Amino acid sequence: MFASFTRHSSLAAVVAIALTTVACGGGKGNPLAPSTTAATPPPTATTSTTPPTTTPAPPSTGQGASITGSVMGIGGGSGIRAQASGLSVQLVGTGQVKTVDDRGGFAFDDVPSGDAQLRFTGSGTDAAVAIGGVASQERISMTVSVTGSTAVVVSLSRDSAQELRVTGIVDNLDRVGLSLTVAGRRVQATGATKIEEGSVHRTFADLSNGLRVEVKGQPQNDAVLATQIEILGGAATVPTPSPTPTPTPTPGTGVGTQVNVRGSVSAISGSCPSLSFNVAGSAIRTSAPTSFVKLTCADLRAGDTVEVEGVRDSSGAINATKVQAEDGVATGPTPTPTPIPTPTPTPTPAPGVGAQVNVRGAVVGLGGGCPALTFSVAGTAVRTTASTSFLKLTCAAVANGTTVEVEGIREANGTVVASKVQAEDGVTGTNPVVTEVEFLGNLTAMSGSAPSLTLTVAGRTVKTTGATVVRRSGNEVGFSTLRTGQAIEVKGTSAADGSITATRLTIESDPTGAVSEVEFVGSITAVSGSAANGRLTVGGRTVTVTAATEYRGKAASAFAALKTGMRIEVKGVSQSDGSVLATRIDDED
Repeated sequence: MFASFTRHSSLAAVVAIALTTVACGGGKGNPLAPSTTAATPPPTATTSTTPPTTTPAPPSTGQGASITGSVMGIGGGSGIRAQASGLSVQLVGTGQVKTVDDRGGFAFDDVPSGDAQLRFTGSGTDAAVAIGGVASQERISMTVSVTGSTAVVVSLSRDSAQELRVTGIVDNLDRVGLSLTVAGRRVQATGATKIEEGSVHRTFADLSNGLRVEVKGQPQNDAVLATQIEILGGAATVPTPSPTPTPTPTPGTGVGTQVNVRGSVSAISGSCPSLSFNVAGSAIRTSAPTSFVKLTCADLRAGDTVEVEGVRDSSGAINATKVQAEDGVATGPTPTPTPIPTPTPTPTPAPGVGAQVNVRGAVVGLGGGCPALTFSVAGTAVRTTASTSFLKLTCAAVANGTTVEVEGIREANGTVVASKVQAEDGVTGTNPVVTEVEFLGNLTAMSGSAPSLTLTVAGRTVKTTGATVVRRSGNEVGFSTLRTGQAIEVKGTSAADGSITATRLTIESDPTGAVSEVEFVGSITAVSGSAANGRLTVGGRTVTVTAATEYRGKAASAFAALKTGMRIEVKGVSQSDGSVLATRIDDED
């Protein structure tokens, strides 16, 4: 069940999927938590072209978990052997120490439940990585790049009785078959798979090769049947050890990252819906799913001031998901001479070192001390300095689970140096707590009597009260509907002991895999029929509406108001043919 890399894969491809930089002394709770220590980096050498082979885990002798891994590094003529020679791995807090073999492999058995930390030591090396929430009998496989005082988790696969989790970079994306490859594992999505980026609902159409994701699901034959795909962002770069200078960013760096640019339109060419133009030095491309706000595709003219949101592709161009005119830009067509077609401009290198970054999410892996904190937000490593401003909370008030928005500048190793850390509304004072959490997982245990139940969902303790609402297929149902084996979406508030007090439990599927409620966001590409029997195509999925469908939002006040290019949120029930019967449609524009 472990992730592996085939021998014909190049090390460059493996390095491109590095998730986040971590070093010794990091916080708990995040499998990729950063940590810091002082150590002398090893000498620079030549990158190996053969990835390491993961050593199989020895048979378990108890109820503990197992961790197998491969250390990859920048070795000499003998490749990984030069990096692994004399390197030891310690399972901190247990007394277990393993010597990395000449293939870079190591393995631990009977790993206790809870947060684990692996420390790598050797000549010129002292670095660590943290693995949060290790469960009993869980099988964990990982690949780690170790250089001096820095360790980078390249890929991670976790297989437990509750679910299978794989973290890595999207490859071999098949939009028709709803399949992809992550960290060497084939992943199969369905119409019921929840795809999210932070708190934003996404669709399969929003995925692209090069994105860094975490997949949660169940094993099915040789694949992972995904229940949830969390978009973490683009691939980070594995840092190069000193004293080698940091390489200059090249075009294509940051493939799959979300980009936001604002400026005047220039060098426009093509025809709707497929336009090409420049904004603030970036090449922009539009397509049928692109939504236009405060203007139409046909209204766009050179000189218009617009804000563009989109995703960076491998050529460096931005594939626009939204083009919005700034206030004051006319929405009607302006008679102008037909522009002479201009060749598509050469793509501008994607933002890398020195790029302005904005991320939002819960703080995990908190380490360090004020003013120099280290933590992760939405899969991005963050560090603060004496120049960082804190809004709606103090530096000392930052805690794991605090929901914040971070603005800052990206460093060469992918870490964001924060210029501002702002708590989300409702998180104030000197000891903020998590106000709301939402996650999906399998219900594996249940005790107590209604309405005061204690559940275990995705390994987390969830408590219900008389105010907890249980829903299934869009309808409110009783506590007696809950069964172990069901996939449950939990929404509620966290307590100081780490438990969740549920405000809502949504039954997403039964143990048989029967799909119930579905919710996703996408752009309308086709509309037909009537309000009583209508059909939409949204993000490549077929949506059926009836007289019972509820409409919300100004532009989605009725079926007749729905137009192609409009971005909407659909909530409904999955049908046997893969379509969705809509119970509610919300306007996202």
